[in-house]
Amino acid sequence: MSLGFTEIVIIGIAAVVLLFGGKKITELSKAAGRATGEYKKARRDIDRELANDDVAAAVDSDAATKAAATSVTPTGQTKPTETTESPNTSK
Repeated sequence: MSLGFTEIVIIGIAAVVLLFGGKKITELSKAAGRATGEYKKARRDIDRELANDDVAAAVDSDAATKAAATSVTPTGQTKPTETTESPNTSK
């Protein structure tokens, strides 16, 4: 006769109840719930921080692109740089 998974789980739960008692189990459950909540909160904060870093990097990249597309004239004014296109040589 071998024990299945369900029987082992039931024996484990009974052993925990006998070792810790009902009051201690509720305290452990509350602590586990608080720990789960803290984990989820920290994960959300990290996700927000990473999203903000991605937005900041995109803004910095956009500003660098705009800065590279302008040049400063001798009078100190900025003007867009002109792009040169190669003439179409196809016949």
